[in-house]
Amino acid sequence: MAGKMGQMASRPPRTASTVILAGPAGVLMVERARILRFLGGFHGCPGGVVDRGDAALPADSTGDGGKRAAALRELFEETGLLLTAGEGDPVSLPEEWKRLVEGTLSFADLLAGRKEILGTSRLVPAGNWLTPAFSTRRYDTFFYIVPVKRAVPVEISSPEAASCEWLDAGTALRRWKEHELLMVPPTLNMLRALRDGRGPDEWASLACAPPQARAVPTRRIESRFGLILFPVKTRTLPPATHTNTILFGEGEMIIIDPASSLPEEQEALLDLLADLDREGRHLKEIVLSHHHPDHVGGAEALRKATGVGVAAHPATALLLRGVVRIDRCLSDGDEIILAGPCERRLEVLHTPGHAPGHLSFHERPTATIFGGDNVLGDGSVLISPPHGDMDDYLRSLVRMKRLNARILVAGHGEIEGNPNDRIDACIEHRLERERMILASILDSPLAPPEIVKRVYTDVPEEMHPLAELSVLAHLARLVRRGLAAERKGAYKARAQNKSS
Repeated sequence: MAGKMGQMASRPPRTASTVILAGPAGVLMVERARILRFLGGFHGCPGGVVDRGDAALPADSTGDGGKRAAALRELFEETGLLLTAGEGDPVSLPEEWKRLVEGTLSFADLLAGRKEILGTSRLVPAGNWLTPAFSTRRYDTFFYIVPVKRAVPVEISSPEAASCEWLDAGTALRRWKEHELLMVPPTLNMLRALRDGRGPDEWASLACAPPQARAVPTRRIESRFGLILFPVKTRTLPPATHTNTILFGEGEMIIIDPASSLPEEQEALLDLLADLDREGRHLKEIVLSHHHPDHVGGAEALRKATGVGVAAHPATALLLRGVVRIDRCLSDGDEIILAGPCERRLEVLHTPGHAPGHLSFHERPTATIFGGDNVLGDGSVLISPPHGDMDDYLRSLVRMKRLNARILVAGHGEIEGNPNDRIDACIEHRLERERMILASILDSPLAPPEIVKRVYTDVPEEMHPLAELSVLAHLARLVRRGLAAERKGAYKARAQNKSS
């Protein structure tokens, strides 16, 4: 299991808006900077959270709480393109954008100085998508299409955007299928509508057709073709409520971690498999990242329903004896080969620490890591003795970092578009906790519960039993390194030779 030791209350989704500039030259697409914590490295259209002042911006239509105005404000902030009332295309204002970024000009003052009002009446509603419940950042996003006559050049370099380009919708979808682009389901849905429709009204009608475009959260998240994230409800550690079940392959497929023990979630997974079977994708094997119940809860039910075998590391097989039958053992350096229109290969990595038999998987051509519970979309990983080992865990993180992956698919939370920075943050968090633990036992011996009270002051008291498990893992590492000693259940830092 993995969890974050912090606040457990989940926040309601924030209202957001996205604008799609589309016309004969294609659609304006933005590649989000990889350093961004949410969807870094993904392609999409300009958009963001509706701010409190958006409803007061001058516009030629009102009454929507500022959602349309927010879309046009975000368009300017990300691209320097301003859409005003009238029939013309957006105009590029690089000098005004620069002043906005520098903080010497507000968006409202820009409009006032130019005596302009926003062309919000030109935005055609094209769906309302809700971020799935598993996400640590949730948005209730309203999509709008703006028909344009030409590809207006983007003349700025925004810190939020790695690139901006006009793409034919069919070309963008082809590049996604060839693993060049990462996109979320609303973007893929919009591109399919633009590809298949004839003009703004038909684009909007097609875009609004799926139930997910009417605020029904999507279950099938195929951000990269052949890689489907299917979050399922599990009895995992808070604040997480879901575990990521992953389906991988373009013809033959594997399922990594059929996680849920809940019958309704198992049924939903079988429904997805039936849909994929009709698309020509067929389940070959079930693969387990490790033995924790919130990752293997549906393994036996799926085996019985499909007749396919289960693969895992030998240490996982041992820990699951009598719970899940393991048909094939996977070891470090093994390869999983999946036939299909495009053959897909995964290298097996033994990455212990969170669990002794923990496996990660690496697809080299697409620079993708399936990291299990080694790195979470948000929060810290619980290392719990006797099966958890802090030294092993830190070594596994270093090994994952050396792969220089482009994306990391974790066992919980969103896909990570900047894996190495996230891995660095995990390593630094663990080492900082260790420094605090060592400092707490410099002057006098302390038992683990007392250490928790001194070190985990940022964690609610009800989470202290989990924090104590992490403390024990750190103490075991400190004792092995000769930096601490244990006597009668209490730990004391050992004096170090300053000249060494």
